[in-house]
Amino acid sequence: MAGDLDAIETLISRHKDKVFTYIMFVVKNEALAEDVFQDTFIKVINSLKRGKYNEQGVFSSWVIRIAHNLIIDHYRKSKKNAYFLE
Repeated sequence: MAGDLDAIETLISRHKDKVFTYIMFVVKNEALAEDVFQDTFIKVINSLKRGKYNEQGVFSSWVIRIAHNLIIDHYRKSKKNAYFLE
């Protein structure tokens, strides 16, 4: 939380497989999964810097919840864009 880049790298490498697998399972598109994965960890890093993480929770569950919400946001935006394109 103090901005230690090695610690952030460790967190990402420790949880990347589980998070990416979840995202890929839901979106079934590798390019989209990579985008959501990147956005997820940007949001995780920003949230950690702002002290938004409650250490009593399970970190991987928190990260997957962030990814899940970003996936939902993506599909909501896609649905709106499809509506306007018609």
